[in-house]
Amino acid sequence: MSAKTISFRSFSVVVPERWEDITSSLHSDSTVLTIADPHSGVGAIQFSPAVYTGGPSPNVSIEVLSGLFEEFLKGQQYSERFDNTSRPGVIATVGASLRDDNDFIRIWYLSDGNNVLLVSYVCEWNSRHFETQTREDIVESIEFTSQY
Repeated sequence: MSAKTISFRSFSVVVPERWEDITSSLHSDSTVLTIADPHSGVGAIQFSPAVYTGGPSPNVSIEVLSGLFEEFLKGQQYSERFDNTSRPGVIATVGASLRDDNDFIRIWYLSDGNNVLLVSYVCEWNSRHFETQTREDIVESIEFTSQY
């Protein structure tokens, strides 16, 4: 399967050839960056970056990401939480899968120590297994490009 890189202002991702940046096609006032396979896909991935612009490095750790994740979930009503992950590294990642009625949601927080990226994948609950490897590969391909 061929792949391509989609570049945003502060990060890039490698996606299968059929995946596209569909942000401008969404009927929303939101500027959340969104990619999907508009032809045969079952879900979409959205990105909300917090870009480091200078000053002392925030040194975002895996513990900080875990705290951000828990804060994000506070007050949310999900019927299930499963597949918790935590991966330190050059790009630290925490994540979990959630069920919200008939929707499957996968959330990740990533950081290179300076920038933070909230990533979410959403599809119908019954379609949750169709793009499993694709969504994981896309998230693992994320590279921060901001150089301050």
